[in-house]
Amino acid sequence: MNHAQFIGRVGALAVALGIGAATVTLPGVAWADPGEDTSASAGQTNADDSSQDSTTDEQQADNEIDEDVDSGDDVVEEDPAPEDEAEDDEQTEAKERGTYGSNPSEADLKAEEEDTAPTDEDDQEVAVEVEAEVEVEPEPTPTEDDVAVADPPEAAGPGATEVTAEQPVEVPDETAEPASAPSSVVTALFAPQSSDGEAPTAPVESPLLWTLLAFARRQFGQPRTEIGDSSSPTGTTELVEPGASAVPEPGEVSTGDPGIFTGSVSGRVEATDPDGGWLTYSGSTSTDKGRVTVTPWGTFRYTPTAAARHAAAADGASEEARTDSFTVTVKDAAGNTVEVPVTVDILPRNSTPFGARARADNPSLTTGTAIIRVSAYDFDRDTLSVTGPLSTDKGELVNNGDGTFTYTPTAAAREAAGAPGAPAEAGIDTLTFTISDGHGGVRTATVDVIVAAYAETSASTLGRAAGPVLVSANGTIYQVTYDVDSTNRPIRTRVSILDEDGQVLKTTEVIAGYPVEQALPVVRPDGSLLVTTYKESSNTSTISVVDGLGEVTTVATVIGQPSAPMEVTSNGAVFFTTRQFASGSGDRLIRVSPTGSVSVYSLGVAADTPSVAPDGSVYIVSSSFGFASVLAVGPQGTWTRVGLPLGATNTNDVVIGQDGRGYLTVERNVFGTITTRVYTFTGTSSTVREIPGSADGAKVVTADGVYQYTYDDATGQSYISRITADTIETSDPLDGRVINPITVTPDGTVYVSVRNSVTQTDSVAIISSSGEVTTVEIPGTIFPVMPSVNPTVGGYDANPNIGDNGYVAYSSNGASFLAVLNPDGTIARTVGLPAGTVVSTPVDFGPDGAAYQVVETRDAQGRVTSRAVLALSTDTVTPALPGNPLQPNFPAIQFGPDGSGVLVTVESGQSPFEYHFLRFDQTGATIATADLSGFLQATDVDYVYWQEGVVFGPDGTPYVTLTGADQGVWALTSTGPVKVLELDLAQGELVEPVTFGPDGTPYVTVSERVDGSYVTTVRTFTAPIEL
Repeated sequence: MNHAQFIGRVGALAVALGIGAATVTLPGVAWADPGEDTSASAGQTNADDSSQDSTTDEQQADNEIDEDVDSGDDVVEEDPAPEDEAEDDEQTEAKERGTYGSNPSEADLKAEEEDTAPTDEDDQEVAVEVEAEVEVEPEPTPTEDDVAVADPPEAAGPGATEVTAEQPVEVPDETAEPASAPSSVVTALFAPQSSDGEAPTAPVESPLLWTLLAFARRQFGQPRTEIGDSSSPTGTTELVEPGASAVPEPGEVSTGDPGIFTGSVSGRVEATDPDGGWLTYSGSTSTDKGRVTVTPWGTFRYTPTAAARHAAAADGASEEARTDSFTVTVKDAAGNTVEVPVTVDILPRNSTPFGARARADNPSLTTGTAIIRVSAYDFDRDTLSVTGPLSTDKGELVNNGDGTFTYTPTAAAREAAGAPGAPAEAGIDTLTFTISDGHGGVRTATVDVIVAAYAETSASTLGRAAGPVLVSANGTIYQVTYDVDSTNRPIRTRVSILDEDGQVLKTTEVIAGYPVEQALPVVRPDGSLLVTTYKESSNTSTISVVDGLGEVTTVATVIGQPSAPMEVTSNGAVFFTTRQFASGSGDRLIRVSPTGSVSVYSLGVAADTPSVAPDGSVYIVSSSFGFASVLAVGPQGTWTRVGLPLGATNTNDVVIGQDGRGYLTVERNVFGTITTRVYTFTGTSSTVREIPGSADGAKVVTADGVYQYTYDDATGQSYISRITADTIETSDPLDGRVINPITVTPDGTVYVSVRNSVTQTDSVAIISSSGEVTTVEIPGTIFPVMPSVNPTVGGYDANPNIGDNGYVAYSSNGASFLAVLNPDGTIARTVGLPAGTVVSTPVDFGPDGAAYQVVETRDAQGRVTSRAVLALSTDTVTPALPGNPLQPNFPAIQFGPDGSGVLVTVESGQSPFEYHFLRFDQTGATIATADLSGFLQATDVDYVYWQEGVVFGPDGTPYVTLTGADQGVWALTSTGPVKVLELDLAQGELVEPVTFGPDGTPYVTVSERVDGSYVTTVRTFTAPIEL
């Protein structure tokens, strides 16, 4: 049992290493009674042999501990690990220990509880933590003086005996031996004791010294932890009552400079514990602007997001945008916490724009103006702002707000540029623009602009006019003409640049081919003119671009003849279709990009004209070898083809909704079950959905969606569906079939005229925006109506309801009525229509929302003999005009910008025709009437589908252009018709309808025969002044 002589030293070493707890505060020698042990000698020998090694191992262990502590300090100074790694480490450590430090694991605690728990036989002993169970020999009881000298400080901490909260400490009732002298006590405390008799050899070093070392080790090398509410230790070495100690006191917060590349900021939070305890720090988190990692020692690292750094770089960024704040929580052993606010600077970061350039288009000979385009790129996708000089010595500059500028030279500069012998620099103006990204990034771009000199003018140009003048965004006035051969066949084309008075400034060289009526020239956003000319001999079309100086650039030659009007998109691209064979096959879609590149897409047979979306996307339905599809071309020219159901019929154009997307409905028949497929296009992407029934009429485009009504022939029921990009809302079935185009009010109320196929009774179904259906029975037969411009051609109703009421015209007992319905299903009023009149068109709405109903009389053969207008704001009926409506695709009423309307009829049973005009105001009162003979020159709004008989000036005055008996240009003023331009045209000579320039100047193109050849002049007139 001689091993017992090492227990004092080994136990102390265990305490110093943080293992177990000290049970001795006074020096003494632990010994064990050898009893009958016969192996004591061998044990003593082994113990003596290993004594020196044990001491060496203890010193090495202490050194390793010190190295570990120093190493830990070094780690704190380094950049901490990423937050994710730190969290993983903390989670792993949490499974092994309660808090930072060498705390016992849960298994160790349970083992210790089992080892130290009192038995039934002796439940009065105090459970202590020791490395080995030894019997301690009682020391002599010290005197009061001795105790005063030898007692350790109160609450010695790690050196005190540890007990559990459930086990009271009891002092053994034993008689102590007499105390030794004070000198003996001091000697015993600080010096090794000698061994007497059979007692084991005293330790080499004083147990008190080991106790003091253990206390220092525990106090300064290990954290104190507490016993939680669960009464189970969380790694504590002493009992601490939460709230019994003072709250930690925050100290200084220090931060370093942000990192150059990541913007990371490292720092430290200082705090002190008034009780002298160990503090831990926490607060790792993510803020709106960055990520924070906090170590238990108080160091932190903040890394801002790229977005936060970019926001901090914004011009005039606030203090809030340039900093971020977070909180570090400091906690002591008693659980007291204090939150320390930390504010760090965010290092701004921004990428300077690149690729800055400025380009100037050729100026307009008409006005001298030139469009300048300034562009750049930015990695941060910042909105770039461009600024330039307001003026120079030679001209003025206007910022158009879209990255373009309009430069207008002064009259003096234009004269100087055109002066004989003028130097080259007289015709150039140099401009510098500044491009800023709003975050400190600035670039400049410089461009030379041509100063357009004044040119000599002439009154006319050769050739026959191919339409009226075209005025571009920069004020250039173009007139396209073509020559004809002896058989009057067109052969070649020219383009003339005109001044503000219609005088010819310049005419281009001859362009091969001639412009066809189906695809007349168009102006592009950059002010240039795009012309397609057709050569019948080669069945090819040439695409040319003419700029404001009259310079022609040939872009490409494509196969086929232009077959539909050209469409200009918002980004400057131009689309048109060509047809290779007269049979209708071999159609192609042509795209001319803003920069002049050409793309050709094969169609097969085009069903209709291209539909253009606001973003520059184009959609067109076509068929090839019996298969229908939709060609979708994106804003940049990328494309895709979407197949339609086999045997798809009744396909219309793709309708462009007010959300900018394309919508198409197609009937689908699967084994006799008919449904309608709904295709929604966004650029080149598309979705497919279904609604019940088959499409039974045109779509109605509104701000809250596209409405489509369908009919199920099997059930005799109709449905109304509101279609958006994300949802389809279909009404409850309506008994019967929709007999007229539906009307939709701005709040989403739908008015539907329905005829029950069984009872043959008519009613109006009112569907609220929430889907509730109210049925109003009509005491008569509803008139079938159809817009004058057939919506099935364009695919949609171009005139949805503007007001809140619904309107339905019906006949009953030989009389005609118009019922005005409220959204709740009540009838606001019923208006009796003039005797003998019927209704064939729906209610029209003026630009101010006023409602009008056209009424007409018919003869026995059903031909229209007169027309009048009912103004529903006053229920006033205008005077009736004799004749028929204009055919085939003229609106029933044309409205001017001032809200006044014009009704036109024609008596065509004679030559020349007799035209009747009625101008009225919102109340139905007559403003002017006119009866003119001749042949009306209509304006082609859309070459195939839409024409207008009158043209409104900027002040709302309507103008009429006629050839024949009353040839000339007429203004329908409040005082009556006024001829504003005289014409004297012979047989075969022609005039184009009046056109107004951006400044309100009217232009009239006239082509006359001179010496057997056509000569075209452009005339102007002074508009009458309304009194």
